[in-house]
Amino acid sequence: MENILLMTCLVLVIAAAGAKWQTAMMQKKRQRHIISMMSEREDIGRRRGVAELKVEEASLQERTTSSDIREFTHQLSVMEDRLVELREEEEELEERRQKHLDGDDD
Repeated sequence: MENILLMTCLVLVIAAAGAKWQTAMMQKKRQRHIISMMSEREDIGRRRGVAELKVEEASLQERTTSSDIREFTHQLSVMEDRLVELREEEEELEERRQKHLDGDDD
């Protein structure tokens, strides 16, 4: 009878140890899953941050390019105005030269 009780206790201890081991394995699996999910969340956050930085950089570059284009357009306009002025001065000088030459011919 003692042997049966000892065997029963031994079976119960083995079953309890097995259950405890299974519980520990499930907890470890759950912890690995949580760590994996947190890692994925951090990775997504990093990628989102990188994407946001790229969008900001593109926006800044676009603004800079737009500003450069406006500045270049302004400079072209100023040059065009100056060119018109120089042509007018050239025409005036040509008229004076022509009058001077006409005056010398008399």
